[in-house]
Amino acid sequence: MLRTDRKTHSLIGVLLVAVVMGSAMEGLMEDNFTLRRLSPRELECLTWVSLGKSSTDIGSILDLSSRTVDAYLEKACSKLNVRTRIEAVVAAVQMQIITQSD
Repeated sequence: MLRTDRKTHSLIGVLLVAVVMGSAMEGLMEDNFTLRRLSPRELECLTWVSLGKSSTDIGSILDLSSRTVDAYLEKACSKLNVRTRIEAVVAAVQMQIITQSD
């Protein structure tokens, strides 16, 4: 039950940030915003974040340390020009880099 609650909370947060960032991201894309390519590991970590997983959880799933997961997420944030992992997920979903599943 706790996992469902965390996932629901995470999805609500993603949706709220999406509303706030929507017009800003559209403006960046309209201005020929160039996205540096995300690595497969960065995409994988972002996908797990979108499903409500913590760095510790992701590390267990991918057989990495939580610090390594955080490093991948920091690089993804930098490439997406955002500050937080939730903003990175929203940006990646909006740019159709990753898909949001229920």
